[in-house]
Amino acid sequence: MSQTEQILGSISEDERNEIERRRALTSQILNQIGNLEWQKSRLTAQLEANEQAARQLLVSIRDRFEVSEETPWKIDNDGNFVTLSEETTSEG
Repeated sequence: MSQTEQILGSISEDERNEIERRRALTSQILNQIGNLEWQKSRLTAQLEANEQAARQLLVSIRDRFEVSEETPWKIDNDGNFVTLSEETTSEG
């Protein structure tokens, strides 16, 4: 199927300039979005590397105190390594 073109008139110079300006702006915005996506990707990779380093540090601290993986523990606000145990209560 073919189309037939029919010229109905011309747009003004101002309209042509505005269309070109809008196209250029769209291109700039798309470039900025692309750059932001690239930065997001880099920041995500940095975040993952930081989290992995933090996990490794915590494992090395836990290992230094010879605490098993199953034992709950924390580091308190004073920097103390504290193991946590459930208290058992006897019902009488």
